[in-house]
Amino acid sequence: MASLALLLFLATGPIAPHALWGLALLLALLNLGLRCEQREARRSPALIGGMALSWIVIASWWAHGFVAALLLPALVILGAFALLIVGGELWSTRQGPAPTSPLREGALLGLVGHLFVGYVASQPTLALPPWPILGVLGVLDLAILAAALWARRGALHAGALAASQLILAVLAGTVAAAHTAEGSNALFAALLAALALAALGLVGLPLARRRGSADPWFQNGAVAGLYGAQLVLAVAGGTPAAPAWPWLAAFGALPLVGLIGLSRRDGRHARVFGALGAAALCTWTWSTKVAPYDPEQWRGALVLAAVPYLLLTAYPLLFRPQAAPYWVAVLASLPFFMFAREAIVAGGHAAVIGALPLAEALLLAGLLLRLLRHKAATGQADRALLALTAGAALAFVTVAIPLQLEKQWITLGWALEAAALAWLHTRLRHRGLLLGSFGLAAAVVVRLALNQAVLGYHARSATPLLNWYLYTYLIGAAALMLASVWLRRTDDRVFPHWPRSSDLQAAGATLLLFLLVNIEIADFYSTGTQLTFNFSSTLAQDLTYTLAWALFAIGLLAAGIVYRRRVPRIAALLLLVITVAKCFLHDLWRLGGLYRVGSFVGLALCLALVAIALQKFVLARPQEKP
Repeated sequence: MASLALLLFLATGPIAPHALWGLALLLALLNLGLRCEQREARRSPALIGGMALSWIVIASWWAHGFVAALLLPALVILGAFALLIVGGELWSTRQGPAPTSPLREGALLGLVGHLFVGYVASQPTLALPPWPILGVLGVLDLAILAAALWARRGALHAGALAASQLILAVLAGTVAAAHTAEGSNALFAALLAALALAALGLVGLPLARRRGSADPWFQNGAVAGLYGAQLVLAVAGGTPAAPAWPWLAAFGALPLVGLIGLSRRDGRHARVFGALGAAALCTWTWSTKVAPYDPEQWRGALVLAAVPYLLLTAYPLLFRPQAAPYWVAVLASLPFFMFAREAIVAGGHAAVIGALPLAEALLLAGLLLRLLRHKAATGQADRALLALTAGAALAFVTVAIPLQLEKQWITLGWALEAAALAWLHTRLRHRGLLLGSFGLAAAVVVRLALNQAVLGYHARSATPLLNWYLYTYLIGAAALMLASVWLRRTDDRVFPHWPRSSDLQAAGATLLLFLLVNIEIADFYSTGTQLTFNFSSTLAQDLTYTLAWALFAIGLLAAGIVYRRRVPRIAALLLLVITVAKCFLHDLWRLGGLYRVGSFVGLALCLALVAIALQKFVLARPQEKP
């Protein structure tokens, strides 16, 4: 140990650049001596301390004696010393019983060499050309795999693959920043190396089985290698030096296929959810950083989004019907829809954008048909799974029409989906459908009724009345009213002691219709590009509001009488009282003179009529429909 400490003077002295090979030889001899002494005395802590001190000596040399001309020999010595540590641990385990495990904790110090390689990969002046880095990583990972197979322990192998993929991700970012042809070639080489490491992780699985090892770390290493390849792809795809999109699509598909294959073998679906996120990240980095809404690159963005989507949509076909694969397919539809929509619009094909959700709905309908066939064949069906798949398919069908509209298509899609889920709830009683319909309806009401900024998102239409306000609020109200009608046939209480969801959605639809009436009046009298509400502008505008409120209240009262619903009748009479008060105390009051006296008389007469209506239609409590 003291001899190793003395080497620090050599590593930090003025002759350090010339002492590399001598320093390496002394480190090797001293570590071999420690290894032999440890074999006799079983002093594992002393050996680990010696190996750690050796790495400190090497780090000191890199800090004080390294020059660019010595890069290749320095990397070779790093790799050789890492292999010496791993090989020494294997040799020790073959000489006698191990103090802890067949491949002891000291072998993990062999991964320290990856830290030095990562430092080299992060330096623009050292990362090009990349062949020394790639060569050292390849030799290290192959040797570590051999050691892990020999010892039947996969932790070291998994750690090496994860560290190597991180180094390749750093290398990809470094060489891409060079903005040269050499940097582009190095980036492509880094991608190929990442795929090779992912393949190495997969190859380790059958080799471990042949060695009789059931260590789960071999499988963890394969997963780490595949995820790492997706990380390298995401980094490379977000740089201007990224390869052409066909290469990126192919490179992205291979790790995803590997992860799907692993999940197919052991049924662990969680890793495929992670693969979905990684695939979405790869598509996002390329489409937003390399070709953001570029009309010339829209096909590439569409293909990059479509390849993982199609693979993940086919994923449920590999299993008997179960929840996780179908969740993967449904969730994969969302990022594909967003990326594909941006690509199609950027390509100038917005006129046919409605075909996109219809195509997704068709694919989900195929999965739904498979579930129904399974139900018909076995007599068993998972209601939650049927509700999930059918609801997702209906979601894309309902969004197809509003997607063609220029404004507020998302809100209208929510409203139509709320109605579609309500209809589906009448066919397939599932609480998730009821909650989904209620939640979407609430979102529509909050967005259109409580969000004042929604009226300023777009400029006023040049045509009064026939504008985007009309179709947005009218379609939204109609969808919620349809949902109310359908839900009324079921037990639709979202929570105990709450009003029925059908009543709440009908109330939301009524509120949207009342807002539409006021918005259209304000739009008719507004000037400029923004909608403005002014209740003290002119007598004509004030009376228009009053007349519209009165007609709306009468219509609401008539609906309450026809359908024998007490709450709408009460709301109608309250609105009528407010309307009468506004008419006589605000609109006509401004005229002055005898008009004010007449306004009091008219107010009294109207309130008397309202009292009669209240007695007849509210307090009498007519028999309600069930």
